[in-house]
Order: sequence, then structure tokens, then C-alpha cells
Amino acid sequence: METVDIAISSEELARRKERLETAERLERPDRVPVLHYIGMRYLLPKVGVSFPEYFSGPRAQVEAQLKAGKWLLENVQSDYHRIALWPDFMFVEDAGSFGADVVFPAYDSPWIARPHVLEKNDNLDKLREIDVLRTGFYPRMIDWYGEMKSIATEYQVRFLDGACRSASEYVLPAGAGTIGLLTLATDLCGVENMSVAFYERPQWVHDLLDIVLEQSIRWMDRAVELGGGQTCFCSDLRDHTVFIGDDALAQMSRKLVDQFARPRHKRIADYYHARGFRVEAHNCGKADHLLDYWKDEIGIDRYYGFSYLTNKLKLAELMGGKVPLLGGVSTQLLHDGTPEEIIDYCRQTIEVFAPRCSGGFVLMDGHNVAPDTPVENLNAMTVAAKMYGKY
Repeated sequence: METVDIAISSEELARRKERLETAERLERPDRVPVLHYIGMRYLLPKVGVSFPEYFSGPRAQVEAQLKAGKWLLENVQSDYHRIALWPDFMFVEDAGSFGADVVFPAYDSPWIARPHVLEKNDNLDKLREIDVLRTGFYPRMIDWYGEMKSIATEYQVRFLDGACRSASEYVLPAGAGTIGLLTLATDLCGVENMSVAFYERPQWVHDLLDIVLEQSIRWMDRAVELGGGQTCFCSDLRDHTVFIGDDALAQMSRKLVDQFARPRHKRIADYYHARGFRVEAHNCGKADHLLDYWKDEIGIDRYYGFSYLTNKLKLAELMGGKVPLLGGVSTQLLHDGTPEEIIDYCRQTIEVFAPRCSGGFVLMDGHNVAPDTPVENLNAMTVAAKMYGKY
């Protein structure tokens, strides 16, 4: 068995876990916790793995993610407290399972090819015939999960205090969520086409979204079944929590959100709430017009990676102390700023949220750390939390 040594103690990881879980319970931890969403597009260059190699198979992903987890825990100061190993296709798996063509470039993360699948043929009958559990990326992710679970038994993780864990314990199925019902639909037909269709072909949009909704629920059900309720999304462990997005909403008027998104988001939220799951939402971009939508109309239980562009005071006053809030730090500043600027920005952010969140606030990028962001800038967030994040 191959051993991956990680220069951090299991006791420290347990303290981090407790800090985060306390905040998730809307209680007060010893200080504001800190997380980052650092995807593999950032980490692959750090651990010397190429994009083509990473996507070559499940063994390559196990080995790359073990290296990435070690690098993260040893170099980035935060409350991240575990390694995650999961089948990863960097957010093209949803559209790719609905028939979209995917490009895998040599030096970047994959993207959806143009023209979009519904630009080539906008007859939805063909889309209705797709079985997402049998074609495209979803069944590959199911197969890779099983293979990764087996491959990971060849490795153990040893921490600084000598504690050892089998790497197989860290393997999770991916997909207890969707990139977003509207975002996925847009990936299938294109932003311009979707924007025009809202007004010129509203029934076509409704039909498209109904197809996306039904198939997304089938996939999410399968993912949570595989993991017994525990899954990985955005490289983060989800325990009986489903992710419903949805970035596209931030670019839509509230009128269009109510018309096209609300019935479907309400249905998917009610469905999983009835099964005892928490439901979390996310928005990149300015989402001031969506805050009462998520809280009061959809009834989310967690707002994850919320954008730094969103009005922080409005968000804190509306949701603070009611649902855990994770986000708020400018990804642009993290990439381009200095540690001193980031510490001051985090101080201001903490001063808005800490008094209004009853402990349920996590200082986090909002959202998705850009490649080449300096590590010292990421660590400045934890410096700020230690200086200013006491309750």
C-alpha cells in the first residue's frame, strides 16, 4: 500500500471540522471559519498534472486528487479539513449528458462546444428520448466512482500525528446537484437563443426546462443513492444536501425568474425537503433581486459561494441567522490584490455578517478561485478571520 504523508495533524483537521459544523448549525464557533473553492483547474499545475492526463481515467484522478489534497492542506490556511476524491469533469457533465459536445483542450478546463446542441436541432423530441443515466457523462461518473473506490484502497493517508486513513474513505460520488436548471438549459441552446426564446417562444422554454428538471432529478437521486446521502459537489462534501444553483438567474429579471424558474426550483426543493435533505443555492454575479426568492419562495437551507457583487448588508439582514451563508470575498481582489488589501476587505465583510448571522457565516471566495491566485492572498483570509472574526 502506498502512503501519502500530509504534514498536518488529524487533531487540527478535527478542530477545523468542528468550527465549520458549528457555523452550519447557526451557532458561534471560536472564530469565523474560512473556506475556499479551489477547483482542480487551479490545482493541476500545482501538482504537475496536465489536463489531458487528468481526464484520462479514474486512476489518474485518484492520484491527481490525492496530490492536490496534500498540497491544499499543507499550503493553504483555511478550515478545509479533508481530502475529497470524486469523478470530476469540471461542470461540463450536465450538458454533456444531454447530448452537448464537449471540448477538452490541452491547457485548460473543458467547455461546451459551439454550435450548441439545440442550435443544431431545436426539436425537443430528441432531447426527451435521452436517458441521462445511460448516455453521456453521468454513467461514466457512476462507473468511475466505483473504479476510484477500488483504486483508492491501494493508498493510505498518514497525518503528522501518525493517524492513518484508507484513501477509499475519501472517495465520494459526484453530482448531488445540478449546475442550475436555467444554466443547464442555456448550455444546451446558447445565451442569445435562450434570451430571445423567453419572449418569442415561452412554451418551448417551459418544455425544455421540464425535460431538464425531470432528468436532473433522476441523476441527483442516483448520485445520493450511490453515496448513501454523502456526495461531492464543487470539491466539497455534501451530507444529505443537494445543490440547485443557479448562476443564470443573476442575469435574468425577477419577472423572468418568477415565470420560468420558480415553479421548477420550488418543485425540486419540495421534493428533496420531503426526503429529509437540505437544499442549497448559489449565485455568481449580483443577486440582490434573488435573495428573498431563495429564502422565502424556495426555502433554501444554505447559500453557498455567494458573490462579492451582491449587497452584503441586504443579504445579512435578510438571511443572517436563518441559513448558513458562505461567500462574500472578491475573487478578483484575491487574484490581483495584496495581502493587506485582502485583510482589510475581509475585515469589512466580517463586520457586516458576524453581528447578523448568529455564528452562521463562513468567509469564502465568491466564487471559484482563479488560476494563479497567489497563495499568500488566500492565506490572508485566515489571517483576517483570526484578527477580526471573534464573536
